[in-house]
Amino acid sequence: MREAVCPSATTSTTAREVAVFYEMLRRGGRAGSARLLGEGTILAARQPSSDGEVDQFIKAPVRW
Repeated sequence: MREAVCPSATTSTTAREVAVFYEMLRRGGRAGSARLLGEGTILAARQPSSDGEVDQFIKAPVRW
């Protein structure tokens, strides 16, 4: 499992912190009035890095 391709692997956080993080992504990199991620970073993060690759753990095609 430690070698699986998982966007949230090895993260230890609270549900509130995860909610704040995803809200920041939803708002295009802004948290409150602060810009934490540039627009280019958000656009790059939205591009699939894998489409249809078979996950070796679940033995099914995945899209990342």
